Amino acid sequence: MELQHHNTQKAFRTDNDGEYVTNNWTRFFESRGIIYEFTPLYSPELNGVAERQNRTIGEALRAMPESAVIYDKKLWAEAVLTSVYIKN
Repeated sequence: MELQHHNTQKAFRTDNDGEYVTNNWTRFFESRGIIYEFTPLYSPELNGVAERQNRTIGEALRAMPESAVIYDKKLWAEAVLTSVYIKN
């Protein structure tokens, strides 16, 4: 973010699920003066923007032809990437 937008990050919020809850991340954020926040477990409504985007991607997947998404699981990742690309 600093390199691309010339703006420093002030806070970082995660869902307290475990993938970002490590001592390495804590030390990283402390060393840069970034506030490290956690949302309560099982409360997706507190992360509305990300949850809405996840829902939009899921709805796009359901709208794709069944042959591309449901019957051939190998194409599942490509279908997700395609729906994100279209959305962007």
